Amino acid sequence: MAGIQQRGDSWRVYFRYQRIQHTLNIGRVTKAEAKLWLAKVDEKLLRLKQGLLDIPPGMTVTDFIMRDGKVSPQAMATTFDQLHRAYIAARSNGSLEANTLATAELHLSHLSTYLGRSFLLSGFSHQHLQEYVNKRSKDTVKAIDAKRAKLSKEARKTCPVRHVSAVTIRKEVSTFRQAWAWGFRAGLLTGTFPSAGLSYPRIEETAPFATWEQIERQIKAGASSSLWESLYLDAQQIKELLDHFQAKNDAREWIYPMLACAALTGARRAELMRMTPGDVDLQARVIIIREKKKAKGKNTQRRVPMIDRLVDAITPLMEGRKYLFGDGQKPMTADKAKQTFRRLFKPTKWKVVRGFHVFRHSFISVMASRGTDQRVIDDMAGHSTDAQRKRYRHLAPQVSKDAVSAAFG
Repeated sequence: MAGIQQRGDSWRVYFRYQRIQHTLNIGRVTKAEAKLWLAKVDEKLLRLKQGLLDIPPGMTVTDFIMRDGKVSPQAMATTFDQLHRAYIAARSNGSLEANTLATAELHLSHLSTYLGRSFLLSGFSHQHLQEYVNKRSKDTVKAIDAKRAKLSKEARKTCPVRHVSAVTIRKEVSTFRQAWAWGFRAGLLTGTFPSAGLSYPRIEETAPFATWEQIERQIKAGASSSLWESLYLDAQQIKELLDHFQAKNDAREWIYPMLACAALTGARRAELMRMTPGDVDLQARVIIIREKKKAKGKNTQRRVPMIDRLVDAITPLMEGRKYLFGDGQKPMTADKAKQTFRRLFKPTKWKVVRGFHVFRHSFISVMASRGTDQRVIDDMAGHSTDAQRKRYRHLAPQVSKDAVSAAFG
């Protein structure tokens, strides 16, 4: 016998099938509508008991009821390639950032290599997914950094190799899960994604952020040079770095302001690339950073105070430009940002700074090391999960202070 239950603003139907308790979430509906769903569930359960209906292989009873006991022929005949192409086309409408979309394409391409483009997803099982995880964990990739990227194809063969990380494999499976959920809603698939209980390789915890001196000591003692990925600069080093590039007086007027904005706001590279003069309020001394990853299906923003140095750096870019950085007329591409960064830093002592992300780490780490209240850091950095905070937690006690002025003023 089924029943209905209200949880907050939503309703759900609970029932037992083959001695197992199931729950069907029906969302924000009226009580009358919930009762109609209850009647539908009772009717489907009765017909299943009488043998008048059969649940297709790979489909759960809750999915079967949600589809009103109907499965389209298309859903039983969808191949991996069809799902792949349809999902990427659907998400190319601006709902995902270009970088995120490119990553999803890459993840699904790896899966296609193992499953085959013509693989029928109606027969996809937990076993197939576990086999993918197992095989992928044995794959190796060349450890090619910025320096080795310029080597010839023949010379690259001597580069060290490493196994694909468990983090990467989890991300690939997560992308497949998202594509599957979209395909189910679009009527291309039946059943739920069979990822429950997957066994992954053990994950190495990411090293906490460390100072230049700490990393040098560890590498001298035999640690991997990859520790530079965990570098954070202290306030004095940030000042020295900005002084260095300001003094270079690069012909591209936006170079130093972009570095200053990265270092003094904690903005991500993609956020810097799309900044416009309209995001800057010089009178209020505030810059608006527009986010696309924090909330699903919604663009959010955070406001960061600007200290004098940043105001002075950005003021010359406020007129005659659609975008603050790059050529000013269109958003800078990720490739352009990476190439510019590498060329700027390579001939200097700052070459150990691996990318724009180091400025973000440094901004957050300096504030944390000065005892800035965690809530203030979360607000300015756009953090929303404990995993994001964990790498900075060792740096300071959580004491309320004036964040930006205390850290950089």
